[in-house]
Amino acid sequence: MSKDPQPPTEEISVRCAFDEMVRIPEIKPNPRNPNTHPPAQIELLAKLIRHQGWRLPIVISNLSGLVVAGHGRYEAALILGVEAAPVNFQDFDSKEDEHAHLMADNRIAEMAELDFQGIGELLRELEASGTDLDLTGFRDFERDPLLAADWEPADVGELDDGGGDGGAKSIGLSAEQRLIFEKAMEKMKTETDDTEMSEGRGVELLAAEYLAG
Repeated sequence: MSKDPQPPTEEISVRCAFDEMVRIPEIKPNPRNPNTHPPAQIELLAKLIRHQGWRLPIVISNLSGLVVAGHGRYEAALILGVEAAPVNFQDFDSKEDEHAHLMADNRIAEMAELDFQGIGELLRELEASGTDLDLTGFRDFERDPLLAADWEPADVGELDDGGGDGGAKSIGLSAEQRLIFEKAMEKMKTETDDTEMSEGRGVELLAAEYLAG
C-alpha cells in the first residue's frame, strides 16, 4: 500500500488526527470482519460524515495491511464517492491481537447502557434548536417515543401487595418505562424464585434494592 501523503478531500473536511490520506481503492477491508453494516446504517453514517466531516480515521494494521477499525467509515466513503479517507496506521504484536481488536471495536460500544431519560432530554433540546435529529444516530421510529415520553415520576399512592385493592392507586408508565419495569420484574422473580410475585411487591423489592445501593 502506498504511504505517500495525499491531500485531504475537498468534499469532506477532516477534523481528526490521522497519519495520512489514503486513496479508497488502496484501503483493504478485513475479509474476516464479523461486524456487518446494513445499508441503512451506512447511509446514516455517510450523512453524518458529510455534515460533520471525518471525526475518526480508519485504522489499518501495519501487520496485515488490513482495516481493523472503521469498516463502516470505509463503506460510507464509497457512498460519498470521495477519493481518499484519513487513515491511522497501528502496530499489533500478533495476528491474534489484531483479530481481537477487530472484534472488540464494535462489541465494547454495544455493551454501553443507555440513559433513555437523558437521551430524551437531549433530543428535545436539539429539536428545539432546529438540529437535524438524524445526526444523533437515532432514527425517527426510535426518537418519537423518547421525545413523547413523560419522565415525571407518577403518583403511586399506596402499593398493592397483591392481597386486595386496599385503595391502592395504579402506576402510570410510558411504553419505555413499562418495558424497563417488566425486565426488572422478570429478574426479581428469578432471583427470588417467586413466579407469582405481584407488581406491587416487585416495586417494593426493587425500591428496597435501590435504596440499599
